[in-house]
Amino acid sequence: MERVDQSHYFRRRAEEELTAAESAADERAAQTHRALAARYEAKANGNPLRDIPKDAPLDGGTLSSDFTILP
Repeated sequence: MERVDQSHYFRRRAEEELTAAESAADERAAQTHRALAARYEAKANGNPLRDIPKDAPLDGGTLSSDFTILP
């Protein structure tokens, strides 16, 4: 099976995410778009992606660490 070069797609998606970052309503949204752009650019260049571990602490949360949702 022939492998398709998808680098053009990933570069286009990176550009779209950077554009979205520029027009984002707040800084947290802009950071998310820039992070996605970096991941797409890395993928376009054939670099391995670094995934965030599922148990990694989240930065910038709005709830205190002792917040509990009750059933």
